[in-house]
Order: sequence, then C-alpha cells, then structure tokens
Amino acid sequence: MNVDFLQLILTTSSYSAILPLGLGIFKWRSLSFELKILSAYLFLSLLTDITTLQLANNLINNLPLLYVLTVLEFALFSWVYYNIFESFHLKKSVIVIAALFFLVFVISLYQNGVSSYATAPRTVESIVFTIYAIIYFNQILKGNHSFGLEKDAMFWFNGGLLVYFAGSLLFFSLSSFILEHASLEMQRKLFTTPAILNIVQKLLFTIAIWVSQRKK
Repeated sequence: MNVDFLQLILTTSSYSAILPLGLGIFKWRSLSFELKILSAYLFLSLLTDITTLQLANNLINNLPLLYVLTVLEFALFSWVYYNIFESFHLKKSVIVIAALFFLVFVISLYQNGVSSYATAPRTVESIVFTIYAIIYFNQILKGNHSFGLEKDAMFWFNGGLLVYFAGSLLFFSLSSFILEHASLEMQRKLFTTPAILNIVQKLLFTIAIWVSQRKK
C-alpha cells in the first residue's frame, strides 16, 4: 500500500466528523436529545482527532489525548443507550457497567501511565458497545419497530457503533503489542483498519442525523 494513500486514509479519518457535525449544527433545533449528545461527541472527536494527527505528524506523543477521548466517548454513548434502552434492567445495567468501566480506566491509567496506549479501556469499551448494539438491534426486532428502519436515526447510530467497535476490537486488544513490537511503517499500516472503520462510522452517523426528526 502506498505511503501517501496511508496518510490520506489517516487524514480523512481525522477530519471525518466534519460532515455529521456540520449537519448536526444545521439541524440542531430539530434533533432529538440523543442526537444532540451525538453532536457533542462529534465536536469532541473532531477536536481530538485533528490535534492527535498534528501531534503525530510532529512526532509528539498523542496518546494522552486518547485517554481523554475514550472516557468522554464512553460516558456520552452510555448516556445515549441509557435513553434508548426500553428495559429498566438494561438501563440499570448501563449505569453499573459505566461505573465498572471507569474503575478499569483508573486502574489502567495508574498502572500504565497516560503516555501509553489505552489498551484495556479501549478493549473493554469495544466489547461493551458491541454488546449494546446487538441488544438494541434485538430490541428493535422484538418490539416490531423494524418497519421503516431506514428512517430511524438510532438504527443508523447503532449500526455505526457496531461497525466501528466490533471491527476494531482485535486491533484494540493487540494495540500495546503492536506499538511495542511493530515497526513504524507496520504501525501505520495497521492503524488504517480503525481509521477506515472510523470513516464508515461517521458516514453512518451522518445518515442518522440526516434522517432524524424530532419526536412529537
């Protein structure tokens, strides 16, 4: 794979939140509460991704920012699932799991330091949101909400999370090993996998915001 093409993918991924964020700002007044949370995440994601890209291009460690984004990302997406899950037990589980995740986050931060890759938090996050996404799809099927899914914003939002976190799970779980043992060029190639998945996720988020209508 051409090095310039690798850089194009990484750069595109870093700026991929611009489209859904811009659309979210344009449609802000008509967005549901969940999509306003998503828009807030997109702003944080864009700011973090651009900053990490610039730091990486200048050979400066950008991993501390990943810890910040991970904890905010988990909190915001958990908030969304708390709102869209219908079962009281699922809502309660979201709160309990969030508390356990923050415990894992603090332990990882204490043991490995802020300058290391957030392997454990990212891996746990991927597992949790993959499970949440599957549960939500099952909720749609059991609740007879499958008619007109192409106009259901949360369907597209949920699909975006499933694509990204399920697809990136193996990479996140091996991230520390990759950074320790792989060459810089191999790292660049391997990092294109979550980058491509991130682009796909942002496109699905764009569709979610595009088809959204405020609930009466």
